Amino acid sequence: MEETNFNPEKETTRLEAFSDGVFAVAITLLALEIAIPRGVPENNQALREAIFSQWTRYLAYFNSFATVLLMWMAHHSIFRIIRRTSGRLMLANGLLLLVIVLVPFPTKTMGEFINTPARDTAVQFYTGYFILVSITFNLLIWVVSRNRDILSLGVTRQQTRRLQLLQLRGLFFNGLIFAVAFFNAWVALAMSIATWVFWAILIRD
Repeated sequence: MEETNFNPEKETTRLEAFSDGVFAVAITLLALEIAIPRGVPENNQALREAIFSQWTRYLAYFNSFATVLLMWMAHHSIFRIIRRTSGRLMLANGLLLLVIVLVPFPTKTMGEFINTPARDTAVQFYTGYFILVSITFNLLIWVVSRNRDILSLGVTRQQTRRLQLLQLRGLFFNGLIFAVAFFNAWVALAMSIATWVFWAILIRD
């Protein structure tokens, strides 16, 4: 991202701190979903089997953790160019946080059902949920780009346009993954994991 002369009197500190807290809660809830089932016999073999039998939950956790982490990085990139808050900004950001904090729900659902006959529905729900996340991200950056008075001094239209295109790409890829989930759940999940590299490269700034 281009260098910007940021206003030293940045007024978004509280909003960013609140947002960081919600992202942290979402990640914490992801971890809380992993546990050894009740009733496991108290012997080494049974415990080992119980630990390894949770592999689908581990897969769902690591995929969602990486996704939430990258979303947090994208959120940080957006707020780097914002100088002050507005009612529209807080509402759009609040809507984004609403869907972020619920990511553990589709994650838990996929982890529980991906290795069952309900696999297709579980993966469709999981991948479809991230379309909703992408929509709220696009709404946030739309509000930011439409209200230039909240931007830091020196921020150009090219910079806001870049962020808009980035989020539109995310929406496109999430829609593609969701569509693939109706044909092959495992391929859709593999594509979801592969997007880590895509986002890591694009938002590494």
